[in-house]
Amino acid sequence: MDILVFDLDGTIVFDGIQIKPDLLAILKALNQRYEIIFASARPIRDMLPLLPDFPDNDLIGGNGSMIRQKGCIEVTARIDATSARQIMTEIVAEKLDYIIDYDWDYTAKVAANHSIWQKLDTNHLAQNIPLQFDNISKIITFETPEKFSLLFPDALYHADVQELVFTGKNINKYTTLKTLIGDCPYTTFGNDHNDIDLLNHAETAFQIGNQDLPVTSKNISEEQLPQILHNL
Repeated sequence: MDILVFDLDGTIVFDGIQIKPDLLAILKALNQRYEIIFASARPIRDMLPLLPDFPDNDLIGGNGSMIRQKGCIEVTARIDATSARQIMTEIVAEKLDYIIDYDWDYTAKVAANHSIWQKLDTNHLAQNIPLQFDNISKIITFETPEKFSLLFPDALYHADVQELVFTGKNINKYTTLKTLIGDCPYTTFGNDHNDIDLLNHAETAFQIGNQDLPVTSKNISEEQLPQILHNL
């Protein structure tokens, strides 16, 4: 069975809350003919509210730091405790808001009016717990100055939204996808810096939107996406 890999936010989810009904219907039909894998910067916990119609599909969460396979959720890469302490020392000194994800629960220091709350544990499946250092899968900071990101060249900085994302070393959506499918070819749909390797290693790739990325994939708009999927 051929493989399709979809990012979520900015690719098939455009409001942070749901997949539009017409697009969802197309994806459900494709799921009968393809192996569909969803790969997101969100932890698995925050992917689930978007994907109730895909209970058996493999998921890649936290930019590759966790997976759901055969119904089981597993952290594939953690930030080691020493690195986590160093990162958090700088974050606290800079007085940045942040979310730390573990395997399921999280630690959040975020302003009450921040838009991230529309995505964070919307089904109330987890708990906001005190900071821990020995089981961290991902750290994200908000309203992050670019100069702060220069302290951490291995972290992924999204200049357009001023977010800095930390995961375990040498991990991303593509590296984790390879552990699921090996060298099998795949078609993928993505939209931003989280998806660069995923797009560049695909047999066929589509970038939704016009972010300036170092990729050779075809650019399409949100409006073009349904027809592209119909033509698969």
